[in-house]
Amino acid sequence: MREGENIGGAIFLAGWVNLTDAALDEEPNNREIAKPWLEQSINWEKVKSHCNQFTGIFSDDDPHVLLSDSKIFEAKLGAKTIIEHGKGHFSGSDGITELPSLLNAVLEISN
Repeated sequence: MREGENIGGAIFLAGWVNLTDAALDEEPNNREIAKPWLEQSINWEKVKSHCNQFTGIFSDDDPHVLLSDSKIFEAKLGAKTIIEHGKGHFSGSDGITELPSLLNAVLEISN
């Protein structure tokens, strides 16, 4: 985004700052693909300057994203966090076909 451009909000579904070893080892190239994302520092203040509100949605049994990352989103962005129970990584293979908390977060931002 350019200086002065803003969006109403951002929702991070299984957003991550750190990844589990399971995520990195799941596919042969995952470590290589994730490396630049893991090594590049995030300018949290710049992110905050472009967005009015943040929501992070995490699952307490996500094999790829550490639940403790939710605290990073809270601390760095002032994000509202929602912890879902037993939703894995929110994929179809986890049996997730609907996620009311995500819909509600989108509706909150759009108001």
